[in-house]
Amino acid sequence: MKISVNNIYFSYNGVNVLDNVCFTVGDGEFVSILGPNGSGKSTLIKCIIRILRVKQGSILFGGENINTFGLRRLSSLVSYVPQYTNNKNISSVYEILELGRCPYITWKLKTSDREAIDKVIEDLHLKPFLRKSFSQLSGGEQQKVKIGRALVQDPKILLLDEPTNNLDVEGLAWLENFIKHFKGAVLFVSHDRRFINAVATKVIELRNGVTTQYGGNYDFYKEQKALEQAAAQEKYEKQQQEKKRLKKA
Repeated sequence: MKISVNNIYFSYNGVNVLDNVCFTVGDGEFVSILGPNGSGKSTLIKCIIRILRVKQGSILFGGENINTFGLRRLSSLVSYVPQYTNNKNISSVYEILELGRCPYITWKLKTSDREAIDKVIEDLHLKPFLRKSFSQLSGGEQQKVKIGRALVQDPKILLLDEPTNNLDVEGLAWLENFIKHFKGAVLFVSHDRRFINAVATKVIELRNGVTTQYGGNYDFYKEQKALEQAAAQEKYEKQQQEKKRLKKA
């Protein structure tokens, strides 16, 4: 499902964190959001999931404004894995996975809901932890459960904030493979350059509230940034030479 972000603004204390941000993410696109710490990457994700409301502009899923969606419909379309959660949550792992089926439950879990949960349990090797409370798990195990809950929702769009945090090698390999075969749109924030190189098809840089798009993975992004910086330096040097010439004239 296509994500369209159209001229959105968001501010904290009167300072624009997102300033006329525009971009699209289509099915089969895996987009990395890059930028300095504090540049608004997580804020952008939260605006797209409607945890935060934009000041101006619109966000569309499949051509429809997300502000027209009820919570149940929104949750059936998009899953969000946050960077931070309540690590002291005493709910069992299975109970947390059940929450992922909330958009589809009318009274109680159906057979299809149990099947969706069982598939994620198998894929992420969560069976040994099902009766444990979330608070008893290691950081890597908690991260797997967070990802599992998001996938149980059967989303068309995945929003991931630092999804590789605390994952072991096996977990990283599984996540990379899953994203590469995901049919919908994926938008993620990560500082893991190797992960970005492995899965990203496009990079969106967020700096000073403004986005710039680059095709390709992290290495391609760095190459393009180097070319931009070289061109800017060359332009500056020419300007300085011209100023000197005019002074002598």
